[in-house]
Amino acid sequence: MQLLPAFNDIILVLEENTDQIFFMNVTLLQSQCQLPYCGDIPPSPECAISDWTSFVRLADPPVLMPAPPSRIPILHSELCERAKLDRSHTAVALSLSPTLDITEVVPLAAVLLEYPIAYVPISSDQSSFLAGVPLDVYTCALVQPFRDDGRTAKVTQEHILMRFSCPCGIGQREAELSPSRTTERLKDRFGGRLSGAGCSDDLIVRHTMETHDRVSL
Repeated sequence: MQLLPAFNDIILVLEENTDQIFFMNVTLLQSQCQLPYCGDIPPSPECAISDWTSFVRLADPPVLMPAPPSRIPILHSELCERAKLDRSHTAVALSLSPTLDITEVVPLAAVLLEYPIAYVPISSDQSSFLAGVPLDVYTCALVQPFRDDGRTAKVTQEHILMRFSCPCGIGQREAELSPSRTTERLKDRFGGRLSGAGCSDDLIVRHTMETHDRVSL
C-alpha cells in the first residue's frame, strides 16, 4: 500500500450508530483543541465551535440558538482527547461514542465539515425539514485557471468544496450571517488556508436564494 504524504494528517471519524464517516484533518483538530472549552453557558466567543459555526434549530420557523447543543462540545472534546493521545498521527480512524441520534449527528457533521451553519433537528423523529422556507444557499468551489486541453481553446475545471444553506430570515436579522458577511468569512477562512498550502486555484463563493418542498440534511 502506498502512503501519500499529502494525507498524513487525514483521519476518519466514525459514528457507528448511523454508519457516518467523516474525513478530518487531525492537525486542524488539535489546533482547535487549544481554544477555550465550548460547553460553557454562554460559550466563550473564542471557542473553536462558536467562533465559526452558528446553530439553527429546525423549529417552525427556524430559530438561531444562543449556544451549541449540549452534547456537541462534549463530543468535540472527546475527539480532542483522542487526538492528544495520538500525537504521532498513527491512528487511521477515531470512533465516537455510540447512541447518537440525528439531533446530534447532523450538527456534529456540520462542525466537523466546518460549515458556518449547523442545522439542529428538534427531535429524533423529525422527518421534514425547511419545507417552504426561503434559504440563502452558498456554494464554495475551486476553479482552475484556463488551460488548453488540445481539443478546445480553453477549459475551466471546477471542484465544489462545500454547499450549505441558511434561512433567509436569520440572515436578514443577524448581520454576521448576512450573505455579504458570510461570503466574506468563507473567502477569508478557506482562501487564506488554500493560499498557505500553495494552491493556485481560485476560490469562488456563489450565493443564491432558493425555496424547496423539503431539504435533505
